[in-house]
Amino acid sequence: MAVTSTTGTISSPGLSSGLDVDGIIQKLVALERQPITNLQTDAKKLSSKLSSWGQVKSAMSTLRDAALALNKSDTWGAKTATSGDNSITVSADATAAAGSYSVEVLNTASS
Repeated sequence: MAVTSTTGTISSPGLSSGLDVDGIIQKLVALERQPITNLQTDAKKLSSKLSSWGQVKSAMSTLRDAALALNKSDTWGAKTATSGDNSITVSADATAAAGSYSVEVLNTASS
């Protein structure tokens, strides 16, 4: 910008020279915003990755819980006992030996 005090005129080389001042300003502002835009893009990518890792963590927790359940002795060592006669009650614990057993009643209690 030039100022001449003898004639009192003020001139600006960009206004009448045909330069696209608005376009230049918009491009300069866009250049200034580019780092912010890049950071916002990076933040979105990191957020997506964080979400994916959260899903992996959840799946791993589910797998861990399933593996721990397999490690319990009652999962593999559970025993059952059945009786063909409803008047006889049977039971078995984890230490019971597998097999079939027969019981013969020799005497009954009397009062």
